[in-house]
Amino acid sequence: MWPFVVDAPSGVEMIMLVACLLMGLSHLLQPQIWVEFFGQLRGRGSFGLVANSFINAAPAAVIVSLHQVWTGPAVMLTLYGWALLIKSGVSLLVPSVGLRSMALARHGDGAFRAAGVGLLAVALACALQLGGIAVP
Repeated sequence: MWPFVVDAPSGVEMIMLVACLLMGLSHLLQPQIWVEFFGQLRGRGSFGLVANSFINAAPAAVIVSLHQVWTGPAVMLTLYGWALLIKSGVSLLVPSVGLRSMALARHGDGAFRAAGVGLLAVALACALQLGGIAVP
C-alpha cells in the first residue's frame, strides 16, 4: 500500500516535475537529438504530425483534466497544459499550421535549448508548489 495519499493536483505536479526535469535537461544537454527527432517527424508529413500531436495530447489531457490550479507557482503547470492542448488541437484541426510549427526544428540547437529552459521552469514551479513554497 502506498504510504501517503496524494491529491490529484499534487500527483500531476509530481509526474510533471519528473517528466519536465528529464525533458528539459535533455533539451539543454542534447539538443541535436531533438533536432533529428523533429526533422524525422516533419519528414513523415501527416503521420509525423499525428504522432507529435499524440505525444503532446497525453500530458495535456492529464493536466487539463486534473490540474486546474490558478494560484501560486502551480499556475505555470496549468498554463503549460492548456498550451499543449491548444497546440495539439490546432495541429490536428489545421495540419498546415502543425507542420509549419514542426519545421521550426531546422532552426537548430538554440530553439531546443530555449524549450529546455521553459521545461525546467515548469519543473521548478512544480517543485516549489510541492514544497509548499509561496512565490509572490
